Amino acid sequence: MKLVYLLSNGIEEKNGIYKKIISQIDAWKDKGVDVIVYCITSSKDSKNDFGVSRIYHYDSKNIIGRLFQYIQIYKKIYTDLLLDNPDLIYWRFEPVKPGLIRIIRKFKTVVEINTDILSEYKYSSLKSVKNFIRYLLFKRFNIAFKEIKGFVAVTHEIARRLKEFYPFISSIAVVPNSIDLRKFTTLENENQDKTPVLTFLGSPGYDWHGVDELVKFGKDLNGQIKINIIGYEAMPEIEHYENIIFHGFLDKNNYINILKKTDIAIGVLSLYRKEMDEACPLKVREYLAYGIPMIQSHKETIFLHKENKGPDWCLLLPNEENSLINNKELVMDFILKNKGKRYRDESVLRKIDSNCVEDERLAFFFKVLENN
Repeated sequence: MKLVYLLSNGIEEKNGIYKKIISQIDAWKDKGVDVIVYCITSSKDSKNDFGVSRIYHYDSKNIIGRLFQYIQIYKKIYTDLLLDNPDLIYWRFEPVKPGLIRIIRKFKTVVEINTDILSEYKYSSLKSVKNFIRYLLFKRFNIAFKEIKGFVAVTHEIARRLKEFYPFISSIAVVPNSIDLRKFTTLENENQDKTPVLTFLGSPGYDWHGVDELVKFGKDLNGQIKINIIGYEAMPEIEHYENIIFHGFLDKNNYINILKKTDIAIGVLSLYRKEMDEACPLKVREYLAYGIPMIQSHKETIFLHKENKGPDWCLLLPNEENSLINNKELVMDFILKNKGKRYRDESVLRKIDSNCVEDERLAFFFKVLENN
């Protein structure tokens, strides 16, 4: 199968999404798929780790000007697709731009949906003019979905909401996020301090991560726990405390040293803010791969068959405001019980290993091709 992977993410950002894309492409190539990567980016640096075959640059900082650039970009992409002649396009969703619908009508396309689009875009639309325009564009151009041959949702909740909002959708698969386990190993716990260390790993700009709630919890237990927050700079709107350290962005080589001295990892804490209950964050997959006990307040897709609980070393809190504070005694019992420990569960690791998970995605691709 010849597959074009259509991306609109900046290839210069070495974040969790970047790593996910690499693991997907590596797994597909290992399984014999001919992968051609098309990437739309503002970066002028074409160097990358996932072998971009065709790069399309835009540079306008003006939203309207960028839309006109996208029209030209998609004209070029259409021409390149005619040359490459793929069996399938795999499109990582972003708001539909003018010119993309023509491509979707011509070439068989499967789209990956990573969030409850309408709810998230509506929620974000009040935060900036850019987000408001993004929401309007989605409302206007979501007709493109009628041309899509298949949908891949990363959670069951997203798949349900897609079908509720778009009743015409008939071909949809749930394939959770995964990581390349060849790049991970169980970490020994090197924290010799008597004070438990909690660590959150993420990217700024997503208030449903609940960093403010973690800080509030740390304030309440100052002197009893220490907290590392990786990926976030010190936040002016949040009062700082001596037991909480904001590390800003760190690459894997640097944040791994912090995780080695971490007793408890922190997942997503405030998913209720965008009216969702289920998620499969990439950071959670890293925690599981490293064997670090974990606290979160969202239903994890790979644990739904276990009544949402997961293994005993993963504490699931209610998905509601101030969940850490409101369950302080339970949380502290969990922290103290698991301080200094690491766990390895092969049944869990198989569910997050891209080498296994990508088999499900590829099987869906072939099913789409057979039916269209």
